Amino acid sequence: MLKLTGMNILLVDDTPDNLYVMESVLEEQGYNIFQAASGPEALFMLTQRDFDLVLLDVQMPEMDGFEVAQLMKGNSKTKDVAIIFITALSKEIRHIQKGYDVGAENYLFKPIEPDELRKKVEVSLKYRRFKKIGEQR
Repeated sequence: MLKLTGMNILLVDDTPDNLYVMESVLEEQGYNIFQAASGPEALFMLTQRDFDLVLLDVQMPEMDGFEVAQLMKGNSKTKDVAIIFITALSKEIRHIQKGYDVGAENYLFKPIEPDELRKKVEVSLKYRRFKKIGEQR
């Protein structure tokens, strides 16, 4: 069985309640959870530790999630980190497409449904783990 516990996830959202909800759901799965309240804080944390996945809010002051994703994908240390965007914005295809264009692997819409959060994170982390196993062969 593929072990996912202990994988590092960075939650990025400027709303403390959203961070709390996501952390509560994901911690019980055995992941290592870290939080950032802004884009610049997230980018700093990404230089300090290796992350497997970033759950990234789209709408934040200072620097939005699209900007953070573009900077991540342009950096050799963070370019391969998976990104799942979190948004309360429209579900219009043009908005979603913009996220995929800057490197998103998936989307979650607010309010966050715990089962959907668990499953999308699990799928993303399994893909990462299988990819690493394949690269080691």
